[in-house]
Amino acid sequence: LALALLLAVGSQAASLPDPPTQLAHVRAAADLYLTQLKESANRALAQLDDTEYKEIKDSVSQHIENFHTQLKALQAQVSPVTDSVVSTISDATADLRTSLIADLDQLKADIEPKRVALRAVIEKHLDEYKTELEPIMKEYYVKHTNDMAVLKEKLEPVVESLQAKVSTNLEETKAALAPIVETVRAKLSERLEALKQLATPYVHEYK
Repeated sequence: LALALLLAVGSQAASLPDPPTQLAHVRAAADLYLTQLKESANRALAQLDDTEYKEIKDSVSQHIENFHTQLKALQAQVSPVTDSVVSTISDATADLRTSLIADLDQLKADIEPKRVALRAVIEKHLDEYKTELEPIMKEYYVKHTNDMAVLKEKLEPVVESLQAKVSTNLEETKAALAPIVETVRAKLSERLEALKQLATPYVHEYK
């Protein structure tokens, strides 16, 4: 399994533009994954009860650590071979990669005028759509503005009437509220006067 993983890492890197650099990245990612896998397994074991499962936990944890150590050692042994294979493939495909890059550059150069022409066609179509829509939008804007002006004109007398009614209603509300306020004020004054008369002897005695 470890050998298959390491060879897979090598074969994946061989197809990338810069094999040695990409291979280092893939190996680093594989190391990180294996380390995270080991830590996840240890965290799962840590949740088991030490009283009941201590021996099993210790045994499994040790097996995981041994496997990780063996895998790292095997990776170190296989790495020179993988590097050699990748370098050989890289050298063998150097001309092909150069040719592909040249083809891509040529393709980009060939496509550029077509892209410019396509942009011009799209802009032309958008201008046509705009030309057809613009009168409708202007008509809607003018109609909407006129409607708002009419609505404002209709609302002005209503607003003035409401303002007059609010003033009148406020006075009526104050008139209706006055007896209640007066009753409460009189009752409070009565209670305060009674409290004052009750407390006066104590105040004089305290003085």
